[in-house]
Formats: sequence, C-alpha cells, structure tokens
Amino acid sequence: MSNVLAIPSIHTLLDKEKENFVRVSDWNVSEFTDENLGVYENNRIGAINQYPDIYGSRRPDWLNYKESILVPIRDIVMETANQQTPRMRDNDAYEGIKNRIIQRGFELFKIGIYVTPHETIPGKYRVVEGRTRLDILMREGMSNIIAEVFIDSSATETNYSISECNILRFGVYCNSAKDISGKALYNDWRGACVVLTKRYKLDFPFNNGQSPTDAERKRYISTMTEELAYLSNNAITKSQCDNIVNSLLAGWRGSPETLSFPDAVGIEDHLDLLVNDDDEPNRRNRLAKEGIYYVATTNDTAHMPRNITRYFDRLETKGLLITELRYVVYKGRLAIGDPSKDWELNVKTFKAAAEDFNNKISERLFHGVKADYSVAKMWGAIPQVLSLEEKYPMDKIFVYPEHLDHDEKTKLND
Repeated sequence: MSNVLAIPSIHTLLDKEKENFVRVSDWNVSEFTDENLGVYENNRIGAINQYPDIYGSRRPDWLNYKESILVPIRDIVMETANQQTPRMRDNDAYEGIKNRIIQRGFELFKIGIYVTPHETIPGKYRVVEGRTRLDILMREGMSNIIAEVFIDSSATETNYSISECNILRFGVYCNSAKDISGKALYNDWRGACVVLTKRYKLDFPFNNGQSPTDAERKRYISTMTEELAYLSNNAITKSQCDNIVNSLLAGWRGSPETLSFPDAVGIEDHLDLLVNDDDEPNRRNRLAKEGIYYVATTNDTAHMPRNITRYFDRLETKGLLITELRYVVYKGRLAIGDPSKDWELNVKTFKAAAEDFNNKISERLFHGVKADYSVAKMWGAIPQVLSLEEKYPMDKIFVYPEHLDHDEKTKLND
C-alpha cells in the first residue's frame, strides 16, 4: 500500500467550489473568461483587506490601485536587458508554484498579477509583480491574465505609469511579503538598493569620487535604513541592514569605508596581511616557530580570559613553544552612524577597558593578585575605518604605546 498522500482532484469539488479554480493545464482552456474575472472580483473584496501596505492606509503615497481587468499577454511588454527585475536570480520556488497551478488550477481567490500602464506605449502594460506566475501561464498556452492595474497617484493625466524606480521597489516588497511564492533574499534587497542609489540617485551621496560629509552620510543611512525596512517588509535584521549600508557606502572609492568581520569571517586572512610583508611574506609563521603568536580577539572584555586560556591550552596540548601571545583587538561590525567614534572608543582604547575589567576580577575574586601580562599581551588594534587612515593606516596594526620600544616598532608603526 502506497504511503503517498493522494491530493483530491479538482474534479471532485462541488460546482460552487470549482468556480474558484481555472484549470489552465487543460487542453481546452486557453484564456481567462469574463466569468472568471467576475468570480475573482467577488473574492478579492475580502482578500485586499489583508494587504494594507498595498491597498490600504499603509501603502506608499505613489501607489494607487485602479482596476482589475483581463489583459492579453500580447499587450504585456517584458523587461529589457538594462531594466532591473526585483529578483537577482531565478525564483527558487518556481517548480512549487508551477506544480500548484497545474495540479490545483489557477486560484481566483488569490490576488492577481500586478501591472502598470506602459510609460511610452499606449494600451500596453509592464509587470510590476507576478513574473513567475506570468511565465507559467505563458508556458501553459494562456492568452491572457487577470491583472490588478496600479498607477502612480502622483503621475500626470497623460502618463499614469508607475516609474521604473518604484516598479523595482514594489516588486521587491511584494516578494518579501510572500510565503509560497518565493521569499526575496538578502541579495535582492542589496541589489535593489544598489540600483536605487546608483541609477535613480536615491539620496545619492557620492560626489566626484570623494567621501560624503557626516551630514550626507547620516542622511543616506537614514534613507536606506527606511528603504530596506520597506523592501524587506520589515523582515531584515539590524546586522543585515548595517552590512548592506556599509557596502553601499564603500562604493565611490573602490575600497571599504569600514572593515567588517562578522562572526570572525575573514579576520585570520586580514591578520596575515598585517603581520606579513613583501620582504617576509611568511613572517607570522616564522614568529610562531619562535613562540610568538598573533591572536585576533573581539572587543569583549568578558571574553578575553576565556580566549587566553583556550589559546594557551591549545598550544600546550600540541607541545609548542610559548613566548608571547600578542592579542590584537577588532570589532565585528562598527556602528554605521559613526564608525570612527565607535572604533576609537571601543577598539583603540580596548586595552585600558580590558585591564580595568581584569583588575576588578582580581580584587573581587583573587585577593588583589594582579594579572600577569608578561606572556599574554594586549598588543594592539586592527584599524577598520578609512576616514582615520591618515592617523591609523589600515594596512598596519595599531600597536599600543607601551610596546613601541620593542623591535617591532619599525616593522609595524613606521
């Protein structure tokens, strides 16, 4: 006996129930009818109440629903190669959506495909949202679609088309708001922000290849944070938002405005670059053989004792020589609002904060016995901010002052 759950055929439904589905895969079905449109319009009255961000009080000022109509597919103008679609890659849910439509029928109780009048060709339309369903209907030989027509409420009487910029925004938002139809991904949100900034000059802060002023930066961060909240349907996390905005702020100079190492990703490779040099590309390995180890650590004072203990244990277990552990501090992600201040307050000065923490532990738990820093040393900090590069070059470790009489002075702080 088969364990596969049999899905009831649409043909077993009552007549009143059948009218809510259109069997687009049947050979004798090639178009949606006026009767189908009537059923759809009756169903959508209740459905639209679920979408206040599209039809109701929370919709964007520029978005306005006009009507629900049958649109011949021949009247839909597809995107050209230079037009950005809401998805950066194919819809991962395509096969699932296709199977559902073929097996169950096209559902007339779901909101239809969104279109807007073409900006230059009268009587033609552009798809705003629903490209996956449109593609499936075309492959099933359908000659028309049931469409929700949206217009730009701020447009002129002669051109009600939603702008290409807002088509992109609305499409990404709709994908983010979906369940079965395929979630918009992180790369979709980032890709949309890149296009909105570069092509449509949304709060464009880039000025002749120069870094923006503090006021421009703050305005841009505020704009893009709000934009990402809309594009993602408020699903984006703070770290994702910060990462996207930071990457966009890096755009005009070809190098990152700040260095980020989320979850320590990339930190070991970067530390190699800072310790090694052209004259001695394997310097870090050579020092390790002498018992001198560079160890990256986050700016977490409570984490330091555990970090030191684990590193000692690991080296001792392997029977390796231990002369010095040179701890170099970094922060996974700097605050996007003022990364310079964040780095100077929480990374550059971390040694003092760590020693103060250890002194308190010493006083309260070990009768004032001071920590021994003769082997495990708070050595320096990793510069992470481009605007501070003149003072704290990003290609060198910032070594704490008390170590500057060491033979590393000319190597690291020249």
